[in-house]
Amino acid sequence: MAEFRKGVASGAIKAPSRPTIGFQMRGPAKAFDWDTNTPATQIARWEMIMIPNATGAELNLPNSKPKDGGLWVMNEGTPAAHIMGQH
Repeated sequence: MAEFRKGVASGAIKAPSRPTIGFQMRGPAKAFDWDTNTPATQIARWEMIMIPNATGAELNLPNSKPKDGGLWVMNEGTPAAHIMGQH
């Protein structure tokens, strides 16, 4: 996210003007089963709904990861603000 913020600040990247969705998986390639299209537990998976400059208070969501799971707002109040769903 630091590179995204730098890009927005420099004008090289334009922050979305409306909510957008992103999906990510990170982990070793060998931990993904291409035959069944299934990631193993070594691969972290998450979804993001990018809402530039949003805050947890505006969205009625916490601004840090809940201990018992659920959605929260990361990078609130910045162009990189997003609702995070991690599993």
